[in-house]
Amino acid sequence: MKKSIKDILDYKITTKDNTDGKIKDILFDEDTWIIRYLEADFGNIFNDRRVLIPRFLLRDAFMTEGHFHVELTQDEIDNCPRPEQHLPVSRQYEQDLHDYYHVDYYWNQPYAMPVDPVAGATYPMQVPRAEHHEAVSEVDTHLRSFNEIKGYTLHASDGKLGNINDFIIDDSNWKIMYAVINSGNWLSWRKKVLLDIGWIETISHQQKEARTILNTDAIKDSPEYDPRIPIDSQYENTLHTHYEHNLIRSRT
Repeated sequence: MKKSIKDILDYKITTKDNTDGKIKDILFDEDTWIIRYLEADFGNIFNDRRVLIPRFLLRDAFMTEGHFHVELTQDEIDNCPRPEQHLPVSRQYEQDLHDYYHVDYYWNQPYAMPVDPVAGATYPMQVPRAEHHEAVSEVDTHLRSFNEIKGYTLHASDGKLGNINDFIIDDSNWKIMYAVINSGNWLSWRKKVLLDIGWIETISHQQKEARTILNTDAIKDSPEYDPRIPIDSQYENTLHTHYEHNLIRSRT
């Protein structure tokens, strides 16, 4: 199922001992577009208590119900390393966080997700730690925040065109599949459209902009995205056919 990251923000997240928090941000790997952490707030109106929750520690994902459960207690969350104030998150912090939860680092090997033989559902488990790890000083993090990138200007091949409004993820693998683009400021053709992540060539965090190989007409004329309507295979096929046709035409 495809899901909007904006919809996920403010989802409830509940610990094993029934303490509730709210999802405030999503951190993803800018190379693979895979979501690695959920930033959650377990505080109150007087004092926020923001922490990063490794995605694999979610017990299950009731994404359609606006609710997550996490395989942690309130005490475990209260005592975990606090996230850094400024992005990007350092690899040293990630290492400290993984050491605290006694699980191996995702940049060394994938997380194990065993299957419940009765229900068929997958549940996270702690992966045995490897005996040797790559020196943390030699590896830079590639994590980025949704709240950081939201609003970046989009540059088409022939000029500026709107901005990034949202991302769409596939909840089966927690990978970002599409960027939602506000395609312009003129009422005559203002609408939201989707861009496959593969059509975005570069993202500059210094310039706060993204660049795509598509031209402005291809984006303006693409099928409109309506957040109220689920993304199905028919819509995706129409979307890809439209852009592939425009890419072929631009090369001839």
